[in-house]
Amino acid sequence: MKSATHKMFALTAGMLLLAAVLGSSLGIAAGQGRRDATGAAVPLVVGQNYTGPLGNQPVTPESWLSCLPAQSWSALYSWDAANQQWKHYFNTARGIPAYVNKAEVGGILTLTPPAGVALIMEVKVDNPFFKDFSYESCP
Repeated sequence: MKSATHKMFALTAGMLLLAAVLGSSLGIAAGQGRRDATGAAVPLVVGQNYTGPLGNQPVTPESWLSCLPAQSWSALYSWDAANQQWKHYFNTARGIPAYVNKAEVGGILTLTPPAGVALIMEVKVDNPFFKDFSYESCP
């Protein structure tokens, strides 16, 4: 019985450590993901894409994503390391009710660089542009 308890504790501790490492490193690993070494745009593909805001100030998800085609993405997820939970922001242009993005239900109000995010795309976007600053305009 002791052996099983010790194994379960070790497995749980290992899983928590892995989640902490992956969650805390996501912003660092993903922050520069929009341009390759030659400076060419990296497209957003259907499915999960890892990126994040590159500015030096918080930005709302709505503003940050506003230059993407309205129906091209479905959801944005970011790991909240302080509270050890995933936060979300869903695309209301796809018929999702706006209340699901409220903070009380785990919605993201702002992305603070170097926040790493998982952006779920429904269609490929070859030359994506994100507004890292509120004063930027879409190309």
